Amino acid sequence: MTDPRFEEIVQSMSMMPTEMAHAIIDDLRVLDVLNLLVYDDPRVTAAIASHPGCQALIGVAPDTFCKRKELIKNYWNLARQMGIAFDERWYRSVIGLNVGCAVLQPLSSITDDLRARLLKHIQGQTDAIDLNRFTVGSKGILHITSTSSFAQIEECCTAVQAAKVRFFEQASGQLRRACALLENNPNLLKRTLDPEQKRRPNTAHIAARMKFAADRIAKSDMHRLVHTEFYRYTFFPLTPFDSSLADLLRMMDDFDITAGGVLLLNKDGSSAHGPQHSPSIYQLVRVVIDGMAHHYTFWPKDPDRFRYCQVMNENGDTFRTGNTPWSEYPDLILDEPVQGPFFTPHKSGTNRQWFRPWKYAGCEPFDTKEEEWVTSFVELYRYLETLANKPTTAG
Repeated sequence: MTDPRFEEIVQSMSMMPTEMAHAIIDDLRVLDVLNLLVYDDPRVTAAIASHPGCQALIGVAPDTFCKRKELIKNYWNLARQMGIAFDERWYRSVIGLNVGCAVLQPLSSITDDLRARLLKHIQGQTDAIDLNRFTVGSKGILHITSTSSFAQIEECCTAVQAAKVRFFEQASGQLRRACALLENNPNLLKRTLDPEQKRRPNTAHIAARMKFAADRIAKSDMHRLVHTEFYRYTFFPLTPFDSSLADLLRMMDDFDITAGGVLLLNKDGSSAHGPQHSPSIYQLVRVVIDGMAHHYTFWPKDPDRFRYCQVMNENGDTFRTGNTPWSEYPDLILDEPVQGPFFTPHKSGTNRQWFRPWKYAGCEPFDTKEEEWVTSFVELYRYLETLANKPTTAG
C-alpha cells in the first residue's frame, strides 16, 4: 500500500514546471527516483526522463528508457512482493547515492543493486529454514546467483513465497489442532513441559495462548519469525497424563485388543478373543503401540505397574521425545512394519537442553508422528471409553 504522504509528493511534483521538478530530483537519492519512476505518474515520469542525471543512469532514447524503466519496475515490484523494505540504508550502493553523484554509473549498477538485495533476502529466507521441504511438487527452489536472469529470480521468489505459505500453514495448523485437542480433552492431556500429573485449572488460558500464537504464525513472514514457547522445543506440546495412559492400557486388555502388551487384533479388526472392531481401530492401536516404547520408557506388561509407568530417570528428569527422520516419510503405511523407531529414543534434561538450536527456534514445525500418536491416543481412548460405558443387554 502506497504511503499517502508519498502520493501527495507525487501529485505536487506532477503539477510543477519541469525545471522545478528537475531541481528537486537533483537533491534525491537514486532510490527515491526509482520510487517515483515505479509510481508511474506520466508527468513525473516525463520529468525523470528529461533529467540529465537520470538520462545518464537509465537512458536517453525513449525506447531504451521505457524498456529499462519496465525492467526496474519488475525488480522493484518483485522485491515489494517479497517484503523487502527499501527504506533501509544502502551502504556502498549506487541506489544509495545522490543522483548527481551516480551519473557515471550504468544501468546495470542499479539492477545489480536490486538483484543483490533480492539475493540477500532469499538467502536469509532459506538460511532460516529448509524451505525445500515445503515446496509444491517435486521441483525444489531454483538456485540463483548474481548472474541469474530476472525470469530465474522471479521463479525462485515465487517458489520461496509458496513454500513459506505452506510452512506457516503447517506450523499454525499444528498449533490449532493441539489447541483443539487440549480444549476437548483436558482430563486426558497436559502440556508436555508440565511436571504435574493433575489437571490444571487454567486450561482455557493455555488454549487461548495457543490460538494467539497460531494466529501470529499465520500472519508472520521470515524476517519476523514467531518465537513462542510452543515452538521453542523439539516435541509436540501435549502428552497424556500417566493416569490416562494407564486407563488406556487397561481398557485395551479389557476389550481383548491386547494381552499383556501383545497385540491380538487383526488388520480387519477381528480378534479370536473378543468383539469385532473396525479396521480404523486397528490403525489407531498400531500407531499407539508402535510409538509407546519411545513416548514412554517401556511397554508395561504387568497390569499392576500400569499406574507406575516410568517417565523419569533416577535423577528425576522427565523423558521427552525429539524429531526423527522417519517423521518425514510421506508414504509411510502404518499397518506395515516400520523401519526404525516411531520416535527418537527418549532423552532427558532441563527444558533449556530441550531447546531447538537458535537458528530454528520458534519456526520449525513439530514432529508430525508425535502429533499423530497423541491424536490416535485420544481417539482410541474415547472409543474404548464409549464401549466401557455402553450398557449391556441381558440375554
